[in-house]
Amino acid sequence: MREGDALKSIYDRDLERRVCFYRNSDGTFGFLEWRFCDEEDSWVATRVGQGSRMNTIEDAVREATGRVAEWVGLPLL
Repeated sequence: MREGDALKSIYDRDLERRVCFYRNSDGTFGFLEWRFCDEEDSWVATRVGQGSRMNTIEDAVREATGRVAEWVGLPLL
């Protein structure tokens, strides 16, 4: 996933972390966690969610909720 490819993004309260949801080339959906790096003044991908493949974007949000909800406050679907 490249920056700007996200179908949906959810940010933490401090706008220092986000989760971006995207469609894979095979039609499945995935997500990737990013954090803002002050030193580089840009977003840096973490490895959370890398390579994820779910059937629906709702499934991807549920998966992300289980893995990063503690800081993002993602709503349960």
